[in-house]
Amino acid sequence: MIPLWKPSIGKEESDLIQSVLNLGYLGHGSYSDKFEVICSRILNINRENLLACSTGHAGLHLILNSLFSEESLIATPTFNNIADFQAILNNNCIPLLVDSSDSNSPYISPETLSECIKENKIDAFIALDYASNFCPLEEYYSICNKQGVKLIYDAAHSFGSINEKRLNFCDAAMFSFDPIKTFTCIDGGLIYFKDTNLVSKTKPKRFIGMQQNESKLKENKRTWDYDCSQEGWRYHLSNIHAAVGISQINRLEEIKNKRSIAMKYMRQLILDANLPLNFVKWDKDMIPFMNVALLNSGDKIELQKHLEKENIQSGTHWKPGHLFTKFKSYKYKSCKNAEDFYKKAISLPLFTDLEQKDIKKVYSVIKSFFHK
Repeated sequence: MIPLWKPSIGKEESDLIQSVLNLGYLGHGSYSDKFEVICSRILNINRENLLACSTGHAGLHLILNSLFSEESLIATPTFNNIADFQAILNNNCIPLLVDSSDSNSPYISPETLSECIKENKIDAFIALDYASNFCPLEEYYSICNKQGVKLIYDAAHSFGSINEKRLNFCDAAMFSFDPIKTFTCIDGGLIYFKDTNLVSKTKPKRFIGMQQNESKLKENKRTWDYDCSQEGWRYHLSNIHAAVGISQINRLEEIKNKRSIAMKYMRQLILDANLPLNFVKWDKDMIPFMNVALLNSGDKIELQKHLEKENIQSGTHWKPGHLFTKFKSYKYKSCKNAEDFYKKAISLPLFTDLEQKDIKKVYSVIKSFFHK
């Protein structure tokens, strides 16, 4: 089986996991602290602007909880992950699901965003990078900033590819380190706040509201005399997950090179064969996460069945939010472009240790589908 995704876990990760097990302190501790430090270096920002947590979804939940009151109206692309929609609802806020700019793009156009803000008193807009491509964040931020609208940046796909220059164009951002991401913590998340006061405000929330002594946690210790004056969730990042993340980030250049070579090779094979597939643009400054193609002709479901028969996994990322029962009532106008994009988008295998022979097989099976 050639999987769609597969984490790259090697000796360094295994050794660090064993170190944490030997330490015997598996909760939020010294490795969790080191994870925040190493992430601040990669992003080239002050560590005081960052906060690690258990998942990317937890990060979004905490960002929205610290920035907005209940009933706040938060716009987001309908072509987005369910995590974003649920984070909005989990905070008793109201999502507004907006259409893509056209049937070949997952993104809201700046013009549509401006129109949406004028027609609705939205409090925030969630922008996201998709697959291996950067959204027009600077344009979004210019629009939001002029209208007094907060911009939340879902950078779940983008860790290792951006730094402080891009983070200047948002009020808060979330990074994901779940099992399928470019860099994994097994599961983990990272929050960026432009305002460091929001980091201080949010810290206790990841410890179910407990105002823990941070200096003790860094030493793998806890204090038992603490206050709790606010709501919170069990959203901390464990030592063992943080250790995996540190190992992955230490391999950044290796992971970047392997994924870039695999992405380039598969795309070149398919493009040279002149098959009826267009690829979603790959911004070369981004470490590729997903390899998404759009079918110009043929049935995507039939292609996926054809791949499956040959033991090759594929995926569809994502089903637009307004097509789910839970979120359909939050649609803003027509969302036909996002629906059309969804019907022809197919995610092909891409992971760090994808071998050339497997890429050739994926290409060969796709080619046979169109030439049968």
